[in-house]
Amino acid sequence: MRLRIFIGFLFILLQGGLACAVTITSTVDGDWGATGTWSLGRKPTCGDTVVIPPGRIVTVNAQENLVPCGTPVIVYVQGTLQFTNGNKIDFPCGSMVYIAAGGVVKKVTSGGGNSTLISICGTVEWNAGDGQLNGPDTLGNPVNLPVTWLLIQAGMKGKMVEMNWSTGVEINNNYFDVMRSADGVTYKAIGRVNGNGNSTNVNYYSFLDTEPEGGISYYKLVQVDFDGKENPSDIVAVYNPTGGLEIDEVHLSPNPVGDNAIVIFNSRQKNLTTIEIKNATGQLCLVQSFDAERGVNTLALDKINQLAKGVYSMVIKAENGSSRPVGLIKK
Repeated sequence: MRLRIFIGFLFILLQGGLACAVTITSTVDGDWGATGTWSLGRKPTCGDTVVIPPGRIVTVNAQENLVPCGTPVIVYVQGTLQFTNGNKIDFPCGSMVYIAAGGVVKKVTSGGGNSTLISICGTVEWNAGDGQLNGPDTLGNPVNLPVTWLLIQAGMKGKMVEMNWSTGVEINNNYFDVMRSADGVTYKAIGRVNGNGNSTNVNYYSFLDTEPEGGISYYKLVQVDFDGKENPSDIVAVYNPTGGLEIDEVHLSPNPVGDNAIVIFNSRQKNLTTIEIKNATGQLCLVQSFDAERGVNTLALDKINQLAKGVYSMVIKAENGSSRPVGLIKK
């Protein structure tokens, strides 16, 4: 007997319940066993979360046996999973097949139905003799994970790093700690976002890191239950090109310059900062170093009167190598 339990509109990426879970998505209509059907250039295997999006049709034209590997497979059917006569998929114990509203599992050719089936842990959960299976429905025993991750991503948004994530199911979910690392090993918490407790809906979250580190930083989430249990997410990396010297605006006054000029800029943090002025041929004409404070800095440029008339490039450099060029005209 199969267990049919509606979990809601799930798009599930198992994290913590399955080691090294990987999401593989059908990108075209095609054969389950054809590498060209899938986003990763291979057919689904043990430990995968398999996604058939709306409008996609995946056909099982062979007998697929994933039982020997022993690692559960999660299949999320938003489109159509169909079987030709006599073909089947045997999944290992702990596997699940979620059929969303609008999703379909069916037999596509004529003939007997008992040998065309989906089995999990040796139990036939559906065969073609049962008829077409329309979602919402679930094959297998639901897994009581605290959170099923949908999406985790991060990227630059202006001068900040924006992190976005979503979940399919939440059980006893208290909050998420947002963690950042410069080396991918040692993390520190930089923020906290409340969870939704218990939910079978898709929930969307976001967080802004307003003071990101320069260069490459690594971000992850740690989901925490009301009883204190933790469930970490995947890790995402973000490159911040502005580096340790993040300049909102640079003002060179006056410009064109005469015998005196000042430069005003905003630094994200304290830095040993160097200003280099080069002529049109790239020759270094003036260098000036100083300790920039976090916030707005105003610096009088030394020896600007020594420059000949012409066009120059002024570059503000932080000690970590990040820089910001500014045009300079000497009159």
